[in-house]
Amino acid sequence: MFFTTHEFLRVLHIHFAGWLIMGISLTVSSEPITLPGRFGL
Repeated sequence: MFFTTHEFLRVLHIHFAGWLIMGISLTVSSEPITLPGRFGL
């Protein structure tokens, strides 16, 4: 299967965004108090 660089980056970005959202939602559900400090907001 052949991917162009653009398609590969697009798929990689989608997977990374999904992983990031999942990680943030898990953090919010388990540690809501430490979330602002962790992200430096």
